[in-house]
Amino acid sequence: MNMQTGTIVAALALTSFAAHAAAQDRLEPVRALYSAANYEAAIAALGSIEGDADSRLGLEADGYRVSCLLALGRSADADLVIERIVTAHPDFDPGADASPRVRRAFRAVSNRVLPPLARQRFDDGKAAFDRGAFVEAAQTFERALPVLEALSQQGQPGMEDRRVLANSFLALSKRLAPPPPVVVPRLESRGIDPAAYLPQSNAPDDLVTQPVIIRQDLPAWPGIGDGDALFHGAVDVLIEEHGTVIDARIFKSVHPFYDDLLLEASRSWVYEPARRGGHPVKMWKRIAVTLRNR
Repeated sequence: MNMQTGTIVAALALTSFAAHAAAQDRLEPVRALYSAANYEAAIAALGSIEGDADSRLGLEADGYRVSCLLALGRSADADLVIERIVTAHPDFDPGADASPRVRRAFRAVSNRVLPPLARQRFDDGKAAFDRGAFVEAAQTFERALPVLEALSQQGQPGMEDRRVLANSFLALSKRLAPPPPVVVPRLESRGIDPAAYLPQSNAPDDLVTQPVIIRQDLPAWPGIGDGDALFHGAVDVLIEEHGTVIDARIFKSVHPFYDDLLLEASRSWVYEPARRGGHPVKMWKRIAVTLRNR
């Protein structure tokens, strides 16, 4: 590691440490107020800290929030905060230092909230899978599994079976999901003028004939999307004097998964070349393409 790299790494480490220290500093007044049993003031101090159970600061802040609310006898408000915590972290443990009251509250809310949450997420994932929305199904099963695993470890009835099924459906959904869109360079037509590739002539009666297809096989289309979806696009090909394609450009994208296949296939296309005054000439030809799911 050179000196410059070492300096950058050290700076990043200090930045991370400073951010953590700043987060801890924000909770220091709350800790002091809680230790002094000044619960109302502690809750007021927590009001400036966003209750985000997905962040470390938010999770710690919510822990103090729960303890203060329970100490004040505001069980219903504490339950709402606990519900937010266990929904984001189904296996959350308030810790051995937590009071028995706090531990009982977490256990009661978990037993009430998590089983229906696990069933709902599993059912939503299965419904998405059944309608062929495999990306959505995979995302939903990934959200369901932490809840199912936590409940399975607690011995909740039926959760182990759901956990096993969710893992299987997740693996299958990922296998069946279409690959992420491939970024294909857009080779847009630049207003191609076929006449630009024709030899100049002053003869008014020079007859121009268009290329005639000899071989123009389109690549196979596996079908993507729901039902009988239609996809329309076009490709421009430059056909030289011997009838082979020497250039191809997507004029209008047919489908991101198909455009590359189309450009590759065009290299093997063969035509009777265009003619002017009976002589073979280069000419661009635009081929419209329509794909239909079957």
